[in-house]
Formats: sequence, C-alpha cells, structure tokens
Amino acid sequence: MGTPSMYPRRQLCGCSCCLQDALPDGATLLGVVLLSNKTHITQVGNCQAHPLLISLANISADIHSKGSTKSYLLLALLPVPTFVHPKKCLHGVLVDRLLHQVISIVVKPLKKAAEMGRMMSDPLGNLKHCFTPLIAYIADTPEQHVIACVTSNASAISMAVSEQFGDPDCCAACTVFKTC
Repeated sequence: MGTPSMYPRRQLCGCSCCLQDALPDGATLLGVVLLSNKTHITQVGNCQAHPLLISLANISADIHSKGSTKSYLLLALLPVPTFVHPKKCLHGVLVDRLLHQVISIVVKPLKKAAEMGRMMSDPLGNLKHCFTPLIAYIADTPEQHVIACVTSNASAISMAVSEQFGDPDCCAACTVFKTC
C-alpha cells in the first residue's frame, strides 16, 4: 500500500470536539476509520478483491500500525469484477462505479448511525447512544482517485491537475459538491 497522507492529530481533535458538542446529552462519538487496498486473494490466477476494513479513530496510531494487534476488522470483501462490454474504455468506469455502489450498501448502517445514532453496549454492558461518523478513509493513491471520483492525472484532495502539481498557488479543495 502506498504512503497515505498524514494530518496532525490536533486537526482531527478540533473537529471531534465540535462533533461531540453537537450530539445529544449523554451521547458518545465513535469515529470510524475505513481502510481498503485492492489485493490478490489467490496464489494462482488473477482473482482480486478490495478488503474493506474498519476500526475506531480513537485507537492510537502505534496500535493501528501493528497488524498483530488486530485493531482493524474485516467489514466486507468487495469484488473486482471483469466486464465483457464491447467498449473496453468503459470497463474501468464500470468497475469504479460498482465499487462505489457496493461501498455505499456496506456502509449504509454506519451512515444511519452517524446521522441518528444507535444504542450500543460498552465493555461493562451499559447501553450508550452512539454516533459513528467517518473520520478517515485510508487508501493508496490509485484507490484514493477511485474513491474521490477523479482521474489518475488529478489530485484526490484538491481540484489540481497534473500540470498544476508543485505550483505555489493552492487549488480549491475537492469536495462532494464538486464530484457529484
């Protein structure tokens, strides 16, 4: 997997305080981290999948970085299909669109819990009203482009294209309103 972009913890902390303050009294914020990376799942042949993993954002980065801690759980094994459409240029578009649809289906309960909350038990068995916003999606660069709905010669986080990479002028952020 490629090197993901790293943001200082204080950037996330300020945001999480705002999120926590917006919750009903007694509610708990459980920030969610998703991770995916297309991988071969067989030794023979070309069978690939996108394992979609889930974790909590409040787990230390030191623990997250060690595979032996099992801080990520497999949420879904997403397909990487092949298409037989006569226009080969559409195959990549169809694969990317299907990936978006499948991720949307898989995370639908998380979206609902982020919006309305859900009752969950803590380690002591007490029920808590929990909200689960997506705090981070970790992916390598090619997968970031697919998730952000941009081409490989564009930035996944800004509106910059390859000719603008390295320019001193900042480009506008790539937001959901610009990719829909």
